[in-house]
Amino acid sequence: MRLEETDVAYEEKYADADTDESNDPAYESEEAEEAGDIDRTDLLKLYLREASRAPMLNAAGEVAGAKRIERARNRLMKLLSRSPIIAQYGLHLRQALLRGDESAADMIEHVSGYDANGPVALSSLADQALAGVESAYNDLIPPGPKPVQKRGSRKAERANKKYPRSLKARRLVRLSRSIRRIVFTPAAERRLAGLVESAARIARSCEHKPGAADTNNSTPNGKTGTGKASRNRVEAAVANAGELDVKAAVSRIINTGLALPLEMARLSKRVEAALSELNSAKQQMTEANLRLVISVARQFTRRGLPFLDLIQEGNVGLMRAVEKFDWRRGFRFSTYAMWWIRQSMARALDTQSRVVRLPASELTLINKVARVSRSIREETSSEATSDQIAEKLEVESERISEAIGFAQQTVTLDAPANDNGETAVNFIDTGDTGNPFIAALDWSRRTAIQRALAQLTPREAKILRMHYGLDAGSEPRTLEEIGQDLSVTRERVRQIEAGAFAKLRELEVGDTLREFLTVA
Repeated sequence: MRLEETDVAYEEKYADADTDESNDPAYESEEAEEAGDIDRTDLLKLYLREASRAPMLNAAGEVAGAKRIERARNRLMKLLSRSPIIAQYGLHLRQALLRGDESAADMIEHVSGYDANGPVALSSLADQALAGVESAYNDLIPPGPKPVQKRGSRKAERANKKYPRSLKARRLVRLSRSIRRIVFTPAAERRLAGLVESAARIARSCEHKPGAADTNNSTPNGKTGTGKASRNRVEAAVANAGELDVKAAVSRIINTGLALPLEMARLSKRVEAALSELNSAKQQMTEANLRLVISVARQFTRRGLPFLDLIQEGNVGLMRAVEKFDWRRGFRFSTYAMWWIRQSMARALDTQSRVVRLPASELTLINKVARVSRSIREETSSEATSDQIAEKLEVESERISEAIGFAQQTVTLDAPANDNGETAVNFIDTGDTGNPFIAALDWSRRTAIQRALAQLTPREAKILRMHYGLDAGSEPRTLEEIGQDLSVTRERVRQIEAGAFAKLRELEVGDTLREFLTVA
């Protein structure tokens, strides 16, 4: 078996998927024509019909869609950066990074000023940016206790101001800019939006329960904690928690006067609207390119995954392309998305199409073996041996043999083969069973012969059995051998045999024997 026939190597499996069909006119109308007459019970046809409804985007439309996504994301991050709860989460995130929490690092996608080819790692810049958030947040918190104010007394509120509004506004702007230096992942953006909504809900509940906001900021003696000691205690609680303690953070915000419950509720609604606008922009761009996924999925069929599964994996790649697309680079979105879609499908084929999943190192070796094997076959017009491949790759021959063995597809014997509950093991050829039709025909022929011989005399039946070897394990014998066994002449044996055949022709069983002669 050729290694290439196993369809494992990326070059072998996906070489025909490298053509860009986004500008092909047939690409735009092919799925729409297929979805004309649809049976609603067919999910695939139903999906094709729904996918064909979204209008295709030209180059200008793709740029407009990308700009809309960018504006919506900037607006969302601007609103999130104004929320004190996000600043609290920044402190929590920095402590998690210092502890080496990988999940925290995965939330940060980029930091302003980061160069992938530069000497400074992304984690270092992220730590610096979060340190700036912490510094701006600490400057914003007023020093000293917050006096108790009487509700509705504007004069008391003005008298108890810790610093001018202009100073507070400038520090809020600094905090907002510090947060916006960090580019969070799409999943992190949704998480932060949910955090703002949760904080607003808790703040409103605290507003309806007098004294509830002070419970998390009181000392064991019942006195209100103030100043640096109180701030350090809350920050320590946030840092030591696996997740941000939203109730404690909201209590801290209200007690320090960073935001009122009503302000948090208003900001939460604006964040929700901005997130909805961002999702709508992404959905529009995604739906306009669903037919691109279908077109690419057709190039990956018959490789181990159902067509609908390929479409699903391709849609994941398409959504990732929508998140990562930069319209300023000047190329078409369809060209950019094609790479993400193919990579998503290729990865799914490598990880899901096999019964036994192979590690990435084995897949890499198999790809190299397939590539070298094809090269040797083209040069020598003969199949490459393990020794030849090992010499090219500078790998042991036994290692090459293992890779070729791993490349072969594994069959699950317990996998259902049809809707009747039969498994693959029911269809395996054992090697010692012949054609079932031939076996049934032989059994019917033997039965008919036995019935025919029963119509003859014992002597006639014995001569026919001996002459033609009808008994199991016996060989055909000549007339002379039969005559010697029966103590008669050869001519007499021939006469008895001729009489037996004449008798069979007159009987009804003779017609049955003639049918077997016709079939044979």
